[in-house]
Amino acid sequence: MSKLLFTGLLFCLVLIVGSDSSDHIAEGTIHEQTIEQSASISLQFSKLEGTSYTPMVTIKDTLATKEIITILNQAPWENIKALMSRMPDYTIRAVDTSPDISSASLTYSIWVSPNKDLLFIGIDYQAKYSQLTIEDSKTLLSILKKLNLT
Repeated sequence: MSKLLFTGLLFCLVLIVGSDSSDHIAEGTIHEQTIEQSASISLQFSKLEGTSYTPMVTIKDTLATKEIITILNQAPWENIKALMSRMPDYTIRAVDTSPDISSASLTYSIWVSPNKDLLFIGIDYQAKYSQLTIEDSKTLLSILKKLNLT
């Protein structure tokens, strides 16, 4: 009887500790979704062509990089699991190239609406999605156009 009681208490303790640690994981993913504004961030774009993506194009323009990071950080992210009907039109890979950090990166998947006026963005492996405003969508699309990716 005492073994059964001990096992039951141990199981409850594991459930309590497990639920507490999931809060920390959720807090961590919120922190991971933002990109720090720094000179060591490299943004790499690729475009869907057929069933594969073009090689990554790295943005050299620091103003464009800052603008993209600002748009991504201010996007209204939702914690949802979305099932898209097609592959993303673009991907952005944000890589911190600082020697102090061990190659941290985030990959964003971007879908263009049928009217080509809105962008939908997901953060890979985080189940976070956002619909950009028309203004932010136009800004990001104009940057992609300058990179010859549209």
